[in-house]
Order: sequence, then structure tokens, then C-alpha cells
Amino acid sequence: MRRRAALLVLVVGIVLAARFGFRRPLDIDLALQFGAQAAQVREATLVITDSDEHVVRELHFSYPKGAPSDERHRVRLKSGSYVVGGRITGDGFTERHPSRPLTVEDAGVYPVDLSGGATL
Repeated sequence: MRRRAALLVLVVGIVLAARFGFRRPLDIDLALQFGAQAAQVREATLVITDSDEHVVRELHFSYPKGAPSDERHRVRLKSGSYVVGGRITGDGFTERHPSRPLTVEDAGVYPVDLSGGATL
């Protein structure tokens, strides 16, 4: 009887750990939106931080001839809340430092507006 109880506790523990403790990363596409000044953008550095402010991804893009107004970039993130912070430099505008919230719930496309520099 003790052996059965121990086995049951072990199985329940594994199920709970799998359900709540191990979140698998999801493939998501960040739809980067540079806006009207995209042609003047020369570099973009994005830092994705989790809710504990730990850096989980850092991305760097170089656009010698200007950025596209919209670009998709695939990353792997676990479901949860993040902040996408950035440094956007280019010709004819002041360096921008946008900061945008990102809530990942499932695989898919997530728009990130980088056209302005407002910080949340």
C-alpha cells in the first residue's frame, strides 16, 4: 500500500511539474514596424527582457540602404510577459529608444511598433 501511494505521489508530482514548471518555447514572428522613416533607419538593436528584467534575446539589424517599413523576425520565447526595448539609429532623425510590452500566449505573429521613441 505504501509503495502504491509513493508511486501515485511521484506520478502526480511529474504531471504537475510538466504542467506548471516546464513551459516550452514557442516560435513567434515579431512583425517589426519601422513606420514612415524606415528608409532612413540604418541600425536597430532590440533587447527582449522578461518580467524579471532578465535579457532573454538580443537582436541586431543593419540596414545600409534603409529598413523595410515592415519586417518579420522569428524568435523562440516561452509564453509570458516581456518588454521589447530598442535603439534605432539612422539618417535625418534623432536616435530613438522605443520600449513596447509584448505578451506571448501562443505561437503566431506579434506586431512591434518601432516607429516612435516613447517609453512605456
